[in-house]
Formats: sequence, structure tokens, C-alpha cells
Amino acid sequence: MQVSQRNFSVGILVTRDEDSKGIVGEAKGMGRKMEIAAFGDSASREFPQCGNRFIRLDDLVDEIALE
Repeated sequence: MQVSQRNFSVGILVTRDEDSKGIVGEAKGMGRKMEIAAFGDSASREFPQCGNRFIRLDDLVDEIALE
């Protein structure tokens, strides 16, 4: 997977797959800010730090739960 050359200032990656670290680094290398959203138990300690911001989905589960 590659980062698109299209203009964007912030990318949000919702994943549980740490194989996405490369794409986060690639986007940041292009000057983009990257936010990572994941459930806490699915991310290693290092993965949240590779983005500019980590959104812990555990804290939002009540807001995103299906009805």
C-alpha cells in the first residue's frame, strides 16, 4: 500500500494491524499528520507513538456501538 500523492493534511488510520506502520511513516515523511485509531488491546505500546495522535476506541465504544 502506498500513500497517495493527493493533497491531504491529516490522515486517520483505523486498524489493528501494525503492518500499517510503514504507511504512517511514509505519510509523515511527506509532511502529513497521521492519527491512529484502535482498540487499546489490539495495539502494541510502540504503535500508538508512530502517529501524531492516538485515538483509543475503547474510550468511545458507547458512542460508536451499533444499535
